[in-house]
Amino acid sequence: MCSNHLFHTKVLLFWINHLFDIKILPSLLQDTFIIVLSVALTYFTSIGVSAQVSTVFNVMDFGAKGDGKSDDSTAVLNAWCAACSSNAASPILVIPSQRTFLLYPTMAFNGPCKSPKIGIAILGTLLAPPPSAWNGYSTDNWLTFRYVDGLTINGNGVINGGGPTWWNKLCKTNNVEGCIQRAPMSLSMLSCNNIRLEDLHFVDSAFFHTHFWNCKTATFRRLTFRAPYESPDTVGIHLSACQNMRLHNLTIGTGDDCVAIDDKTSNVYISKTVCGPGHGISIGSLGKNGESAAVEDIYVRSVIFIGTSNGARIKTWQGGKGYVKNITYSRMSFVEVKNPITIDQYYCGGGSGCNTQADAVKISDVRFIGGSGTSTGHSAPISLMCSETVPCTDLVVRGVKITPATHSGESKAECVNAHGLSIGEVVPQVPCLK
Repeated sequence: MCSNHLFHTKVLLFWINHLFDIKILPSLLQDTFIIVLSVALTYFTSIGVSAQVSTVFNVMDFGAKGDGKSDDSTAVLNAWCAACSSNAASPILVIPSQRTFLLYPTMAFNGPCKSPKIGIAILGTLLAPPPSAWNGYSTDNWLTFRYVDGLTINGNGVINGGGPTWWNKLCKTNNVEGCIQRAPMSLSMLSCNNIRLEDLHFVDSAFFHTHFWNCKTATFRRLTFRAPYESPDTVGIHLSACQNMRLHNLTIGTGDDCVAIDDKTSNVYISKTVCGPGHGISIGSLGKNGESAAVEDIYVRSVIFIGTSNGARIKTWQGGKGYVKNITYSRMSFVEVKNPITIDQYYCGGGSGCNTQADAVKISDVRFIGGSGTSTGHSAPISLMCSETVPCTDLVVRGVKITPATHSGESKAECVNAHGLSIGEVVPQVPCLK
């Protein structure tokens, strides 16, 4: 937790000098006065008397320039420290509108904070620095929140990850000497509970736009994510080891999954979302390097997929263990989607590591209910490719109609070791689901 006694003491000293028309205290006396007053503030704070009465902490008051060129990192972090240390009921950190704040690596907003609720109003633009600024720093994360509970971030502002300065330098896209192995995620929240993100705009992240790990109880509303389809690994929302997550009214178009649901995640509700371009809303990939996975109680409803490579997808590595269960995709619309409905348990990264007889993550109780639209793929629009050694069980496909968008003729579904029911009108039919 940040401490601001020294900051408040200097403020009080300024006003004492001003009110009593004291020009400047001798430096020795001033330093002594600061120490004594700081001790007093510590004491009164410890017995419950608030040393901080303000509820609004504008970064401009802490020395931020907001010109898009100056390094505003220190000012923003100092404002965070003041807000996080405040005894106010609901302190708010303000990023003012019509300004751009360049924040250098690595921005760590650490908790826990004193108040059970704290807010950040992003009204302007937060801008990430170019790759040259990261020399000597970890490129895992840019904006990181740790152990902050009761956090709300909103305000209709922009979080710009500066992705175009990274993408053509990454080894994944340009494997030459001196290429960059990893780019930073724009916003990460680690072990944060009871959080809300609303009305924000994420643009051109260098890697994942947002990443949530070990977070419990969150609501995301009216968020937008934008990056080119060709941008590598620019996932919109990545959830790992998270529980009780609510995602509503999102617009996501990136170069990777709109939403990626990773291991140890449960009770996720996604609704009224537009996805595209991108790779769809995916569970996985899971079970890499023989690891055990546990994902359950995922509900995706009223989603429009537009021009995505995938729609509703579950993907696991060969050789994995564990389970994926109680998954529902419902009321889906597909507009020229290459692979609308997919279970893929043959993911192995290519090469000699592929083994169709390997162990697998157990997939069960998965429902695809109510969906219509068009597919651009020449492969099956409904593909349920389950492990040859560990079958998928209790699958349900009901009321789904997907027709070709770019070619004539009848499409066919495909299955391997998939067990369940096809109910009602399903196009294409899924006779292989038994």
